[in-house]
Amino acid sequence: MNRGQSSVEFFFVIAFSFALAASILATASSSLDTLSALQRASVARAGLDSMATWTNLVYLEGNGSVETGRIFVPQASACFILNTSFPQSGTNSQTVYQCDVDPLLNGRVNSRELLTQSINLTNCQVTVNEFGWYLVNVQNSNGVVNVNCNKEA
Repeated sequence: MNRGQSSVEFFFVIAFSFALAASILATASSSLDTLSALQRASVARAGLDSMATWTNLVYLEGNGSVETGRIFVPQASACFILNTSFPQSGTNSQTVYQCDVDPLLNGRVNSRELLTQSINLTNCQVTVNEFGWYLVNVQNSNGVVNVNCNKEA
């Protein structure tokens, strides 16, 4: 075998190895971005479900009842949107809390169904840049559920 031919074969093996490594790295990077977005959506959904549970409890317990808890709003999420006409299978609609999640997922996550539409949200419209921990206070005042959200420092 001649020396020039070995160098060319070696070059092709190295080039193929680099191309394979680049392909694997690109696929892994894309998968990690999607996994991270799904994790943020899952955290947002858990927070919404907690808030929906507190809202439903306070509504069912009646006038004067109070629930307080903490919720984490993940980065790249706009949360605590109250949707009173969320489509449901059939003809009825339901009331839910929603978060606009990471643009990579192109959608919203929803809480479980709320039992009342008489809800007043105060300081609860969280934009994309306001992620972090929130103290949520839910009170029933004569059948109207008042929800107050305060960002913790």
